[in-house]
Amino acid sequence: MQTFISKYSLAAHIALLATSPLFLFPWFGDDATASVLLWFSFIGSAWYFLEPSRKNGEMLHDARRRVVSALLKDPLFWCFAVLAVLALLRIGNDGVAMSYDAASGKWSISGAKIAFLPSCVRGGGRLALAVIVALTIVAAVCRHALGKAARTSFLFMLSLFAGMAAILAAFACHFGWGTALMQAECQIPTSSFVGTAFGICLLAGTASLAGAFERGWNGMLLLYSFALGACATGLYFFAPVYVIAYFLLAFLLVFAVSLAHLGIVCDRTAAFKMVAAVIMACLVPAICCMWLTPKNIEAARLAPFTDEHFAFFSQNYWKTREICSAVAAKVWNASPWLGSGLGSFGIDMNYYAASGDWTVLPAAQSCAVNGWWHLLAERGLVGAISLALVVSVLVVSLARRAITCSAAMSFFPSVAAAVFSLLALVGQAFFDVTFLRADVALAAMAVFTIGASSMVAAPANGVSPEKADVKKTATGE
Repeated sequence: MQTFISKYSLAAHIALLATSPLFLFPWFGDDATASVLLWFSFIGSAWYFLEPSRKNGEMLHDARRRVVSALLKDPLFWCFAVLAVLALLRIGNDGVAMSYDAASGKWSISGAKIAFLPSCVRGGGRLALAVIVALTIVAAVCRHALGKAARTSFLFMLSLFAGMAAILAAFACHFGWGTALMQAECQIPTSSFVGTAFGICLLAGTASLAGAFERGWNGMLLLYSFALGACATGLYFFAPVYVIAYFLLAFLLVFAVSLAHLGIVCDRTAAFKMVAAVIMACLVPAICCMWLTPKNIEAARLAPFTDEHFAFFSQNYWKTREICSAVAAKVWNASPWLGSGLGSFGIDMNYYAASGDWTVLPAAQSCAVNGWWHLLAERGLVGAISLALVVSVLVVSLARRAITCSAAMSFFPSVAAAVFSLLALVGQAFFDVTFLRADVALAAMAVFTIGASSMVAAPANGVSPEKADVKKTATGE
């Protein structure tokens, strides 16, 4: 029992941490989400140090020493430490707001308390700090504290929990819950889509399904089918058509990689079972879409196919994007290193946009409709470089593993899921600001760190670690 808890309970807790914003977004705001993330992160950090997964024959104290040493040597941990310091500075240096000068009769933007430090709007920044703390815990556990079987179960639980959250959110839409409906409408003013997180979890579940059949976990077929179908439901309900189209293509590619992988490491029966599981998974979104989709959401998803000229984006979208990008460029030029402050772009729009622009712009435009410009406008070059460092460490980690590993890389489908998730976020950043969402960042971090950690060294003495681990799983060791 102690071995089972050590092996899988930590994976379950971290999967719940990574998906907790998906459960909360229809019902609670940023402050509640931040509190939940901090509490889950505190428990996860204690679990990481006190009860990490143990290698074969490893004593508990040796496992603790190993994960602490690995954490201190991990450059990703120090990148997140820098980001946490910046987030704390923003919280303490709030105050960005619109102010009215009665003497001159003009509106102006009141700056932060200390002009040369990172800043945020009044009362903001807490969620950003909580996300950084949660990302640190997710990355540390996935990179250093989960064994190969636990990584497979982690991806499964990530997709299962995300699927459960998707079904709850779909019911919230069906019964007219305001926040859920607003997220499902995928409007231009926010240009931030939670459906991307469900799409990433769909890819994670697909990769995990291949790992389950590889390990002989055939009794979980129905749960896997539900997880995949429910994540697809969340993608349909809470993402615009261009995001849905990308993730469907990515799903097919990860599915093809998974079938090829199973054909190499298993027999054809496993591949046929995976096809059957995916077919059963299609029933979940089919039923939910027929019974739960509000009429306006259904019309929005079908709009590109019913218009005379097929287009993912409306004409108003491109005009809005052009205006917002121009405003973001002005804001960034005014403060190139630190930006105008976290959460301040809506204020900047009211100050910098010309009166004629509001004939095109929505009434409450709060983002740049271009993630890269939005990042530069609010967080400046310091924020952009910090993000680039984190992504660079992850990419280098994945590349180094790929170069040093054997040709038959352990659990290769998870690598494909990681790559397509990264491409989704990079590509979407040109059209929206989704990659800055808490739920999307956590899902992507979980999938990408698992993808990099899933590759093992080349076989020694003719027996690969992958086959040895599968054999031990089959014999109950």
